[in-house]
Amino acid sequence: MFYTLAGLLNAGLVLLSLFGIGAQIRTIWRRKSAPAGGAPTAQLSLNQFSASFLSYYAVFVYGYSIQPFNPYLVWSRLIAALLVLVILFEIWRDRRSRPATAVVTIALAAMAAGLAGLAWGGHLSDQGRHLSTALILANAVILAQGGLHQIRVILRAGDTGAVNLRMNQLVLAMHLSTLLFVSAMGLASGWPLLVLALSGGTAKAVVLYLFRWIRTSETARARRRGNGTELLQ
Repeated sequence: MFYTLAGLLNAGLVLLSLFGIGAQIRTIWRRKSAPAGGAPTAQLSLNQFSASFLSYYAVFVYGYSIQPFNPYLVWSRLIAALLVLVILFEIWRDRRSRPATAVVTIALAAMAAGLAGLAWGGHLSDQGRHLSTALILANAVILAQGGLHQIRVILRAGDTGAVNLRMNQLVLAMHLSTLLFVSAMGLASGWPLLVLALSGGTAKAVVLYLFRWIRTSETARARRRGNGTELLQ
């Protein structure tokens, strides 16, 4: 019973976080329609959103590679990964840089492979399950690194730019609910998710603090003046 409730709560918060990701997409589109507000993807870290995509993608694959099949992990993360893919596409369309092109290409290929694995039946060998676990652990490191990169971008600019507050709040809530779900799953099968949630949640908590920092810190104001930017009220 606790497992079902924790799973539903986690899946529900992941689905709720989709509204946050959607809010980030709307922020980009709003800035595109008002060029005076700056570049549509200003201060958005390609590194951070690449890590976010991989995070959702890794849990999606992990959810159908373990036994029994875990619908709470699979369907919610699949939708989230697809939405983050939209953000990566918008970053690529805004910047047209080689790194953005490489990231979008790899993400599209990975998504195609992941969907093929799901359609194949989701039955992976022991080696495949070990690979999905390794993918999650590697992503925990990448997610932490991506979060640090986003934090450095904000600190350097003294501004959050196109970074969306609501998205970060909801994603943090999702990570916290994942910790609860892991306690229901048991550490034997859920420990990779524990590592991932701690990695991603810590970074999001710091980013949320920076939304306050940019409005109260003289250092942030000085950096915005130096960059020729002002906070949008």
